Amino acid sequence: MRARGIIVIFAVLFMLMITSVVILNNKQTSNINQNKVKGISGNAISKDDLASALEKENVMKDLPKDAKLNLRLYNFNSGIREWEKDYKITKGSVNDGLYDNPDAMIIIHSKYFDNLKPDESFCNVISKAKQNGDIGVEVYMSKALFFFKYREILKYEDCFN
Repeated sequence: MRARGIIVIFAVLFMLMITSVVILNNKQTSNINQNKVKGISGNAISKDDLASALEKENVMKDLPKDAKLNLRLYNFNSGIREWEKDYKITKGSVNDGLYDNPDAMIIIHSKYFDNLKPDESFCNVISKAKQNGDIGVEVYMSKALFFFKYREILKYEDCFN
């Protein structure tokens, strides 16, 4: 009976902690313009230069230190889905390849990176792909744990809606 009471207390404390995190994040009334993902600037970006361009995005810098995300670009050039390019993403770093056990995988049609304008942000690319149904996200951990781990990027939620 005493063990059950302890479990209930820990469950209540855990729920209070999660609630406070959500409330604190929602009370951050920072202007979305201040938190906009920084645009990619300079010359047109080729897919070969995409990794270094993505590293400069604010959202990449705000990832947790132990973030492990995979970004997969695909096309339908042959009539079926073909994987075109894969990237491993962690805090401030984007490299070729895939993590064996990522926290999540972002799958997006490569056409959004074909003629990437110099001033276009990753935020715009994601928004366009989402509007057209050309993006998927697979999360490989509980959603509660995922949102807790990646809470720093919640300030970009307007960008990814």
